[in-house]
Amino acid sequence: MSVIFAVCPWIVYAIVSSFTSVAVASLVSGAAALILIGLRIARGGRPAEMTIDIASAVFFIAIAVCAAATGSDLVGRYIGAASELWLALVVAIGLALSRPFTEPIASREVPPELHGTDAFRKFNVKITKAWLGSFLAAGLLILVSIAILGPEGRFATYVLIPISILVPVRYTAYLAGKERLDAVPA
Repeated sequence: MSVIFAVCPWIVYAIVSSFTSVAVASLVSGAAALILIGLRIARGGRPAEMTIDIASAVFFIAIAVCAAATGSDLVGRYIGAASELWLALVVAIGLALSRPFTEPIASREVPPELHGTDAFRKFNVKITKAWLGSFLAAGLLILVSIAILGPEGRFATYVLIPISILVPVRYTAYLAGKERLDAVPA
């Protein structure tokens, strides 16, 4: 469910940006992210579980300010690439600090005796690296599509962003199933 919450502000942006400016759409999306963070906290969520949500709120509010200040289409043209690269940076910083963003989320899904084990930590580092690679690849591919196709290249965003989420989600599910199978005695 946390992935659904994390993606909601991006869905809001996709809808709202279709009929208003980048600045307004970003502001609305930032507000949506903050509301969702508040709802998750009210349900007992911990901020450590909301790295992507918090990063999304910061991103959209910063984009709203930049778009309002510049009043240009340039921000809108690069927002897809910027969002993916921003998330890659957030995930990379977490890894550099030995705090994979998936670990607090995964700790809700496994028995407490597994928390803090080397296997649990390695698993989370592995899937967090998958998220990092996915965000980074999507961001760079969006930039390449804009470089090649000009402003129309931003439409690659509509394909690459969902893929950048689906691939690590599926990879995580695959690894989780594999780890469970490996843990079952023969």
